[in-house]
Amino acid sequence: MKGALEKLRAQEIPQKRIVAGFDGFVDTIAKPLKRAGSSNVYFNGIGEFGAYIAGQAHKSASIELEILDHRMGGNMPNFIRGMAALGCSGKEGFRLSCIGMLGEGEIDPVFKDLPGDHYSFAPPGNATALEFADGKIFLAPRCVLSGPPAINAFVDVLKEADLIACLNWAELSFTTALWRDLQKNCAALFPDGKGPLFFFDLSDFSRRDDREIREILSIMGGFSTLGTTALSLNRNEAALLAERILPAEALMKEYGIHEVIIHSHDDARLFCGENPRGFCVPVKPVIPVISTGAGDHFNAAYSFAAMMGLEAEERLEFAVLCAGIYTARGKSPHLTDLI
Repeated sequence: MKGALEKLRAQEIPQKRIVAGFDGFVDTIAKPLKRAGSSNVYFNGIGEFGAYIAGQAHKSASIELEILDHRMGGNMPNFIRGMAALGCSGKEGFRLSCIGMLGEGEIDPVFKDLPGDHYSFAPPGNATALEFADGKIFLAPRCVLSGPPAINAFVDVLKEADLIACLNWAELSFTTALWRDLQKNCAALFPDGKGPLFFFDLSDFSRRDDREIREILSIMGGFSTLGTTALSLNRNEAALLAERILPAEALMKEYGIHEVIIHSHDDARLFCGENPRGFCVPVKPVIPVISTGAGDHFNAAYSFAAMMGLEAEERLEFAVLCAGIYTARGKSPHLTDLI
């Protein structure tokens, strides 16, 4: 890792454009209380919380929440904030463009500190994130629009992109149509196959059926003739894909996706052309201050490292390092924190 960080120190951050979409939420971060009083007692983890909920069947129950924060949320805003903190914003950094659910008519005040240029097509959704020592549970209504946003309205932004991050497919009803429209527009923008890095994060797709999952994988594969494609999964998502569709290694061959990344609390793995069997980097255990947004910061760091030309295993190491710092500190790491 030291060699990779030295490379980042020596290399000037170029003038490149990052485009990310397509969600946007107002998040309430909370911890469920097992007992409240002069000294609060929290549930030990999701398992204990789940057992308590199951025990309330045919009864009535009330669970008090300790509210930790109200803030901007969603995969795209967290990804962009991770990118900006690594030194990508400003005159000498990457240009950041956010396309998503940021407000109707004007940008919602909750996103006033979101770095980059803002392009909104809908009001933000609302979500509650229940924080536990071993993970989080999101509670959110499904976001439904009358129709997908017209991606051709953002062609001038897309044509200058060096990275296009398509995030949170599963929670938004319109994303399959939007990603398909994006692929068609990018095919016209990058006909020579020398397009940007296309980075994908599906989010928790357990409620989507197999037909929908195969369809979105096929759409992602369509980007592979236009530029490099990378699919990021957490361990649960990877296990679900392996059970219902194909394991990570087979996705590359079946759908033409160039890189598949799997991250968890224990380790992170990368399957790519350099090593089809996969690189593996262990995750050092930390006492988490927050876990909401950790995966997005992992994704931002991996994409940043790819943009900076780090080798495959170095990209994975850098992403693990940044996600660990975010989880332990509760804030986005800056590049100066790492070198």
